[in-house]
Amino acid sequence: MTAFESIQEVIEGVEKSRFKQVFATRWLSFEGSVHAVVRNYSSLISVFLEENSAKALSLYKPVSTYKFLFCAHFLSDVLKQLCFLSKMYQKSDLDFSQVNPLLSSTIVVLENLSYSKCGSCCPSEPMLDSDGLYTFQFKGHTIRDRAQQRKEAVSSCEAFVDHTVSNLKERFSDGKDAKIMSAMCAVLNPSLDGQLSSDDVTTVGDYLSSCGIKDSACFAQELSSFNGYVKVQVNKNSESVNSVKDVAQLGLKLLDIFPVVGIMCKRFLTLAVSTVDCESGFSRQNLIKTCQRNRLKEKTLDNLFRISMDDQRENIDFDNVFKVWAGVKPRRILN
Repeated sequence: MTAFESIQEVIEGVEKSRFKQVFATRWLSFEGSVHAVVRNYSSLISVFLEENSAKALSLYKPVSTYKFLFCAHFLSDVLKQLCFLSKMYQKSDLDFSQVNPLLSSTIVVLENLSYSKCGSCCPSEPMLDSDGLYTFQFKGHTIRDRAQQRKEAVSSCEAFVDHTVSNLKERFSDGKDAKIMSAMCAVLNPSLDGQLSSDDVTTVGDYLSSCGIKDSACFAQELSSFNGYVKVQVNKNSESVNSVKDVAQLGLKLLDIFPVVGIMCKRFLTLAVSTVDCESGFSRQNLIKTCQRNRLKEKTLDNLFRISMDDQRENIDFDNVFKVWAGVKPRRILN
């Protein structure tokens, strides 16, 4: 790494950056790792050429090819889009009305990605150099090129995108639960100007009936009245009601007036759209219960976990906490 950093100091216009390790359980690290390779490509090639070792030469040969250059840049663009999608899905305030648009837009971008990812420095076709070899110059380095390499690179990238899109569609398929959640988002949409869709109303009404909700038969009429009230609130103060979640919160407040709609809103707000809170909880627990603190009692662990997750430390009177802790039993540290 010392040689790599020294070369970065010499090369002008190169931003200092480090390579990032890939973690199988944190797939966002793949985007950072590939992006670091693309950004540091010129310095990386220079390090391999400076090192007089068989290992450096064995690494230099596959890296200094059109296929590697093409796939690295293409993969960086694909993973960047998946990174955007993942970060949006990790938001704690994500609601289901945002899931399908985010997924659809990402799939469209992936399917429409251009394959000219190496920039204007790469020729459109393999060209012979003065030595009779198929090479070209990329950022001051000689890159080996062949028609077969280009064919394999495009084929590999197309297969990767096709598999990724297929996997996204399979994991977020529009099943029965998704259909109900989509219908709820539609009937709670504050920007709905026209009449409610009969299919959406029927879907939500059938779902409430299957849950044993009383008076679900009059759901359509009650929803129509509630929708009119929402329109008045939106026209009166659009800033307070500008999302599906805001409408659901409003329906929850009017539970005594619109009981069936209120129950629907309550169920909508408690839907687990994202697993970010669960995953964050496991990560936080691992930070609290370490190998050195493996004798924590369950109650103590639960209290520490709640304090850490709620992050209400600014409202805690630590002097009072210390007095309570010191008065529970004699403490050796205070003697």
